[in-house]
Amino acid sequence: MLGARLGTRSNLDMSSVTLSALKENLDASLEIYADVILNPSFPEEDFKRLQQQQLAGIKREKVSPVPMALRDIYEAMQDLGVPKGAALGILVMLGVGMQTYEVKRRGKKLRPTRKARGGREGTRKARTGR
Repeated sequence: MLGARLGTRSNLDMSSVTLSALKENLDASLEIYADVILNPSFPEEDFKRLQQQQLAGIKREKVSPVPMALRDIYEAMQDLGVPKGAALGILVMLGVGMQTYEVKRRGKKLRPTRKARGGREGTRKARTGR
């Protein structure tokens, strides 16, 4: 065991590979890190499984209100010349707020957090029967 952590990540614009390793095992960890970067492996079975998951997610997004709205907002920001990275950051913030509101409103019958409404953190139960 090396006591190292290797991570990979991709999004619409980039991919990254990260390494966190103990100093005494750095050389061995860097060898593995370099091998992952220089000799990537994409087993066909895993690729097809992940491809199907991604396509299913896209289909769900096309019929879900929040992702549909976010896609329209993103396109409008692009039309206004908002840089792609800034537009994606704004969408993440909007999406988290919209989804948090929906979960709290529908799932737990709670109002949005005060923080989501611009106030301090906390929640209040929705009044019923009045």
